[in-house]
Amino acid sequence: MKRRLSAYSDFKQNNSAYRTHGRSSVSVGSDIYSVVSLAHGTGCTHMAVALANYISRITREEKVALVIGKEDEGSDFIKNHVASKVDVLINGEKRAEEYRLRVYDVGVVLINGEPERDLVDRSSDTVGQRFVICNDNEDYYYFLDKYTRNSSRTMSHTYLFNRIPRISFKRVEDVMADYSYNFIPSFRIDKLEDVSGLFEMYVRC
Repeated sequence: MKRRLSAYSDFKQNNSAYRTHGRSSVSVGSDIYSVVSLAHGTGCTHMAVALANYISRITREEKVALVIGKEDEGSDFIKNHVASKVDVLINGEKRAEEYRLRVYDVGVVLINGEPERDLVDRSSDTVGQRFVICNDNEDYYYFLDKYTRNSSRTMSHTYLFNRIPRISFKRVEDVMADYSYNFIPSFRIDKLEDVSGLFEMYVRC
């Protein structure tokens, strides 16, 4: 039987609280990751920056590329929080291909409530691990249904529910039983210890 998390607070106290949930998912030894969302405000960019920083920490001298969609109001936040070994690039820059280690902050992949196929499939042939950052509310479950019906590739994605209260764990477990999913605690980008256990499950560089 799948082990159920005992409490939301377990995450901040003990990284061993992280377990694989739902459909079995193992690391594929990827060098390229993408982080997407189905709605604004889920923490997609926060997670992408944290992931790039984590990868830069576990590698030695090699630089990591954090590829963002465009220069916008979030760019200053990104540049002020990335580690020294993370280079921020704009999507489409050819020099991104010069980096073995890449994290794509794809952002929201729904337009008017429907999956935008070009965004959903962006870099699909090269990305080894795709994370979908999720919320726990009715609107988001509607978006999830649309997203998962859009492409068979979504079965291989990992769905990360951000700052979900304990009372919602059972609903997430019921809805996402056929998919690989996990939970993200509230954490600071400059304090990755609170989520290192999560990253260790999925990141192999």
